[in-house]
Amino acid sequence: MADGILSLRPTLENLARTTWMKIADGRRLGVPMGETGITDHNMLDLRLEHPSLVIHKHAPHEETRMGADWEWWLGTADGWICLVFQAKVLDVAGRYPGITKGMAQGKPQIQALVRTCLARSEKLAGTVWPLYCFYNSWSGKWPDGVSRYDASDPRTMSDRDLQLFGCAAADAWMVGSILADKNYKNRHTLRDTYLPVSRPWSLIFPEPSESETYSAAQTLMALSSWTYGQAPMELPPPRDQMRPPNMLQRRRRMAIYENPAPVRRPPDYVLDLMKGTPGRPRRLKPLARRIIVLPE
Repeated sequence: MADGILSLRPTLENLARTTWMKIADGRRLGVPMGETGITDHNMLDLRLEHPSLVIHKHAPHEETRMGADWEWWLGTADGWICLVFQAKVLDVAGRYPGITKGMAQGKPQIQALVRTCLARSEKLAGTVWPLYCFYNSWSGKWPDGVSRYDASDPRTMSDRDLQLFGCAAADAWMVGSILADKNYKNRHTLRDTYLPVSRPWSLIFPEPSESETYSAAQTLMALSSWTYGQAPMELPPPRDQMRPPNMLQRRRRMAIYENPAPVRRPPDYVLDLMKGTPGRPRRLKPLARRIIVLPE
């Protein structure tokens, strides 16, 4: 429902600030919070605030395609928006140690995320967007010498504005280009490497006052600008690919992110969840451990 989507932004702002404070309190009191705990708390609060949301957390025996942290399906009059999130929590040293993590098969997690979402986009003839969500909290202000996504002066940020980065979203293709760039070398896990391409996750959605109606294009084009409005992106080819990639073919495949389109029909496992029958064996597997659905 449109009203539901337009009401998400203030909820996500509150959750970001709460996440910032919970991480800080956890460290101070000797009960540090990990990615799983933070994600579960946020999913619960989302469900309590928005009763129309349908949320399912897979049991250990339920198979997922790649095990991302959550998969969000938002129904609109134009079709469905699909966002797939991989979460990483900032440690006390100011790094995201899990960002260079590999999968059980030895493939880098980032490659699995972007390539699987690209393949699923092609399968569904609509854009399935891979994103990172950085759970942040640190002492002090915005780090000196680090730019913001909007090029504004970080020195003007209030504490409440800074806390909006408690849940900071970044386009996974941008994260992948950083991880593939040898110029970053020992900075691949550093917070300050990713802050310039991160923004509060609430910015995925428009301000309720900005629009009385909502179209999928508002979110999809905003996400496209996150990718194409910043640095060039290139991911390395798979390790077993001996020949150089066909760049023309690559550009054609990536057009689904430059000119994004909603998904016309979600996979059966999403429809099953809406009917109250999750976990049924289906040809297409869920991409993430948790699924959130906001029906039209």
